[in-house]
Amino acid sequence: MQKQQLGMALILGALCFFSFQTESIAQCETWESHEEMDDIMGSYSVLQDFIDSESYTDALPYWENVYSKAPAGSGKDAYVYQYGRDIFINFIQNEADATKKQEYIATVQRLHEEEMVCFPEEKGITLANLAFDMFYYLQTPYSKLMETVDQSIEIMGDKAEYSVFIPYGFAAVYQFQNEFIDAEQARNAYLKLEAIHDARIADKDIYAEQYSASWENVKAQYKAIESQIFDCNYYQNKFKPDFEAGEEDLEVLKYMVVMMTKQGCSQEDAFVVEVTSKYETLAAEVNAEKLKEYFASNPAAHAADLYKNDDFQGAFAKYEEAVEKEIEAENDDEKLAQYYFSMASISGRKLKQYSKARSLALKAANLRSSWGQPYLLIGDLYASSSRNCGSNDWDRSLAVLAAIDKYQYAKAVDSTIASEANKKISNYRDFIPSLEDGFQRGIKEGKTLKVNCWIGEKVKVRYQ
Repeated sequence: MQKQQLGMALILGALCFFSFQTESIAQCETWESHEEMDDIMGSYSVLQDFIDSESYTDALPYWENVYSKAPAGSGKDAYVYQYGRDIFINFIQNEADATKKQEYIATVQRLHEEEMVCFPEEKGITLANLAFDMFYYLQTPYSKLMETVDQSIEIMGDKAEYSVFIPYGFAAVYQFQNEFIDAEQARNAYLKLEAIHDARIADKDIYAEQYSASWENVKAQYKAIESQIFDCNYYQNKFKPDFEAGEEDLEVLKYMVVMMTKQGCSQEDAFVVEVTSKYETLAAEVNAEKLKEYFASNPAAHAADLYKNDDFQGAFAKYEEAVEKEIEAENDDEKLAQYYFSMASISGRKLKQYSKARSLALKAANLRSSWGQPYLLIGDLYASSSRNCGSNDWDRSLAVLAAIDKYQYAKAVDSTIASEANKKISNYRDFIPSLEDGFQRGIKEGKTLKVNCWIGEKVKVRYQ
């Protein structure tokens, strides 16, 4: 209890000291030429220890001794002022009496002002520190806080402290929401911080992470008012100079389109249409060039694209290129099988080159065991060309038997396609030779016959 009373006595004594001694302090005096230099430096050393241990009441008399004789310390830094503020901010946080708290607040404010007088070259940083304290400790009106940040930014430019971001952003949003500032002022506050952040990131500032984190906080605060301050007219006025100057950067044009659309610009607005058209034209050119580069190194993908656009000859040629490239590289049987199968499908279904298609399908099947799709394809080719195999229904029905044989074999080697194979078999069941036709020709069931035309396979005769 005695210690607390002593501490309060020291605090009140310090405040009384400020009330009549401030003007008498030798402005910006340092200990370098002071007759009590050793005593001052001794107090300063003890002061530092108490500050480091956050023993602020114990630190007060030592700080008072240093401050009263050498407020500018060594003259190289402003630690005396900063330590004083640390002490009195601690008192602010722990004081219940409103009158005393206001006295401490005034003291912190005054120490900032005195520091700016003694260290004018650091005024921009001191103003940033003052704004920080205003926001968190000094109960300063937001209008005054914003004015202080503006002064700091005016001095420091795009090197302004990241510590002002959150206070400035919060104050600007609050002031706008309560109609103390207009949309332009709120918007300008946002743009100032955005410019500082972008410059610090571009310069790879050592505190880039802190700038980014603070900027994200500001953007989150502004979400509550962004639709009210960033309207269509604002973005159009912002974008027109660059666009009319011949802006060609794809990402910049995309940003223009996105932001104007987001802020309510009509899709039929002349400027929106113009920017969108230029963006889409440039995007198409860029994408075409990228696609060309991609296709150059991925012929199979190029083949698929050509097929989709009905260029079957071109697609076949690109699959041939893909096969050559794969053989020269990894020689992956799975990929080669797929390429051969695609070539077989193109040859048979699109180019009507049936023999070539069958040969390619068998190549695919030989590279990938237990794969029934190549045999289904051959069966489809047999069935679709059956009407051209021979001059009568008998000859054509033998071609159907060849097709069914392939469907049966496909599901025998690959159970995953059994359902598809059975459906195809069912579709052609009515085209199997009739017993009457066989009887008229004297051909018994089970006899082996050769199918006419390009099929040329032997089948065992069976009847419906």
